[in-house]
Amino acid sequence: MKNGLLKRVAVLSLAGALIVSPLSVSAEESADNTAASTSEVMQQESDAADPSAEMITVDMTIEYVDTAGEMAYQDIGSMELEKGSTYQDAIDKAKTVIAEPADMTTEYRFLGEWRLPYMGGDLNTTIEKSISMTFSAVYEEKLVQRHTSYYGEDGFCKTEREIINAGAGATYDSVKKLLDEVDKSGSLYDGLKFAGWHYYIMPMYETGELPGGVTNVSQTAGYSNCLVRFIINPDDPYWMDTGNVDQGAEYIQCQVVNDGTTISIPKNFEGYESVTWKETPHDYMEGSDSYTVARVSDASVADFIGTGVKEATPVPETVDVSYLFEYVDTEGNYVSTEEKSVSIEKGSTYQDAIDKVLEDGQIPADMTSEYKFLDWELPYLDDYMEMIPEEGAQTLLFRAIYDQKLVVMGSAYYNIEGYYLMENEVLAVDDNATYEDVRTETEAKDDQLAMYEGLRLDEWDYYVNEQLWDDVLPEGITPISRFASYENCMVRFIITDNPAWDAVQTDQPGGADYMECRVIEVGETVDVPEAMGSYTDIKWSSTAYGYEEGSSVYTAVEKKEWMDYAGVYDFVGMGVKQTEEPETPETPDNELPQEVIDSVVDTIENTPAGGRVSVDMGAATVVPEEALRAAKGKDVDIVLEMAGYTWTINGKDITGEDLQDIDLEVKADVNAIPKSAVDRLADGKSSKQISIAHDGEFGFTAELKIYVGNEYAEQYGNLFWYDNGKFSYITSGLVDETGYVTLKFSHASDYVIVMSKSRMSEKDIPADLKAETSDKKDKAPQTGDITDIMPYLMLLAGASLVIAAVCRKRR
Repeated sequence: MKNGLLKRVAVLSLAGALIVSPLSVSAEESADNTAASTSEVMQQESDAADPSAEMITVDMTIEYVDTAGEMAYQDIGSMELEKGSTYQDAIDKAKTVIAEPADMTTEYRFLGEWRLPYMGGDLNTTIEKSISMTFSAVYEEKLVQRHTSYYGEDGFCKTEREIINAGAGATYDSVKKLLDEVDKSGSLYDGLKFAGWHYYIMPMYETGELPGGVTNVSQTAGYSNCLVRFIINPDDPYWMDTGNVDQGAEYIQCQVVNDGTTISIPKNFEGYESVTWKETPHDYMEGSDSYTVARVSDASVADFIGTGVKEATPVPETVDVSYLFEYVDTEGNYVSTEEKSVSIEKGSTYQDAIDKVLEDGQIPADMTSEYKFLDWELPYLDDYMEMIPEEGAQTLLFRAIYDQKLVVMGSAYYNIEGYYLMENEVLAVDDNATYEDVRTETEAKDDQLAMYEGLRLDEWDYYVNEQLWDDVLPEGITPISRFASYENCMVRFIITDNPAWDAVQTDQPGGADYMECRVIEVGETVDVPEAMGSYTDIKWSSTAYGYEEGSSVYTAVEKKEWMDYAGVYDFVGMGVKQTEEPETPETPDNELPQEVIDSVVDTIENTPAGGRVSVDMGAATVVPEEALRAAKGKDVDIVLEMAGYTWTINGKDITGEDLQDIDLEVKADVNAIPKSAVDRLADGKSSKQISIAHDGEFGFTAELKIYVGNEYAEQYGNLFWYDNGKFSYITSGLVDETGYVTLKFSHASDYVIVMSKSRMSEKDIPADLKAETSDKKDKAPQTGDITDIMPYLMLLAGASLVIAAVCRKRR
């Protein structure tokens, strides 16, 4: 199959959305195809329609600008029209049946009108058959959605979409002048020379003023040289036939050449034994070892598209064995590390793997010195000399043995906020202590657990063999887990905004967006709400055991032996969050009470070197001067736990002379930095803006631990400072498995965190957005005047109360 060297852009109407796609057609064919596609969408016949019927059916789709400033599309059902009605009749009736969408933007003034944006003919034309129509919202402003296409740094065609207010009296010509300012020269494939933009708009909008509402304009980059691409993809007829060249390709190799240049056709492609070309430029001689580029226009791109046979993956000469450590750390906490792996030669034994792990210095560095460490035990490994299989190797659990018998008692219960948590406590026990002794000692302190108000503890279910209660505890660390069971019941109504929500995420940070709890007795009923807090139209996707679907009430059933979370029943759903601003609560005092400050200072002064002082800041965000002066010069970490984020300051990093109270409130997603600048810096990657309340230098260096999303675990959070329209790279940190990243700061300003799979640096900043080196040295950034606290920060505040551990009761 041949494809034209000239790559023109056709704009197809599909369900009311413009699809911009490079097609291998001539200019005449492009125009014919566009008109035909528009006609097909607007006049799609229903196979089920009865030709003799007096009524016809109109399937309706609406398009409008949503609250995110993007085009939204909704299928809203159908309406009936008399046969022989006109398109104008359809518009008139649509006004009476189409309701204004709840998520329509308020940035532009909606006139309550709907138009047919892809109807190029006379509105008085009669409709004789059932059809599909797309109705577009009419706004007072003249809006344009630009579809900007260019070949990016990876060689694939990129398409960007953005809604722009074109201004009163806007025409196609004025819009083209406006869009000429779009600059993608820094985002093109290396070597491509930008030569200007090409535009397309539906012919009926080429002259005169644009209509109210959104008009789609296609904008395609032209070049003064040529791009030749060699693309390999699996043998997928759908991929080939639909022209999805720039979606899902496994391999791409590009060359930038000038007109008339002869290039050699590559023979070898890394990772492939052979390649068969399924589509080539129209002037390529099949089977030739070379190709001479004949540039037809300034949009020239020549594609060789084929399928390949991948090289066989070599059989590894090693096997991987996973391992982890369990021990007591320097803070007295029981730690179970993340799993790591070690590679070892085939034919090795588990003892060989154990030796390699310990010889490679993988032992944790933060083990407690309170108890003398003796050795490691592997409680679940039966045969140390067993040969490691090539697949399914056993994970090695190294558990510390100390000169003191220890018990790790894990208590799972519902806390005062209604969240389910597992709380671990390390207990030192006598040599002759039994399991029963530990149970008695632990249950004597049950009144210290802050359980949800109104829940009555019935008993604890222990993960201990009934025959062991009178036995003496073994040497080393003995983990024991227990799970609270209640006499009465709690019903939780949980709302999430995340369509990908999973049930176990409810009790993890960021898992629930909103939750209400009701404590009732067995047999009592509770109303199942359709609205809670700021959420309406709630749809419950997961309901409690015994609930009759559709009922407005739920009756708490008698607890069953097999039930998880004994006595607690969950309703989980999604709702429509109201956009009205809630009443502004009274601003809480952001300073700690003096008695708390005095206690913190006293603790700092009496903490030895290498120690740690944790401060629960509650709603406070101001770090008191007295605490900073008390810590200055000492090797002591001050850990300030705030609403959804944590600051850590080591006394040796406090160097300022003029110390004073300092407000370290972090405001997330405040949009203090222009979106266009952030988008260029991020280049398609996810990002998060933050601003710090203080103005200027801290007088110390501090580490901020902040949530960016667990979907970015094992990626890097890269910190960039924004000042006077320029970016400076500051530092990078690895996002942990819970979605938190830790970054160092020494002054307050407006920042953006960009997530990426590899560490970014100064070279990732576009040249025209990069700050001068002298600027960075001579000028400290200042915090922007941002006052709105976005919902995300509120989410973090709630999530900080949840310990990310979910344990389910099992008998």
